[in-house]
Amino acid sequence: RGAHSVLVRTTEHEKLHFAVVLGCMADGTKLPPVIILKRKTLPRCNIPHGVLLRVHEKGWMNADGMVDWTKSVWEHRPGARATSAKISAGHGLLCWPQR
Repeated sequence: RGAHSVLVRTTEHEKLHFAVVLGCMADGTKLPPVIILKRKTLPRCNIPHGVLLRVHEKGWMNADGMVDWTKSVWEHRPGARATSAKISAGHGLLCWPQR
């Protein structure tokens, strides 16, 4: 009638939680993705070129993560100008308050 149990192969990372930050320009240019892992330290692994890996204790993007994204992704985008100083100072950047 069939097997009573079935062997299922897994990667053993079922409880790994992470967030991904994706962005693109108005002309369709894709910005490098940022992966935020729910950890305290960066893992020792090979990271694909063009992908930024960050860690956060709860795996969230917060205001500090947004400033890091601004400095590591937005300031290095194609056609970037010296406007990022205004964004880093809080002008033109929308951040929700932490609770």
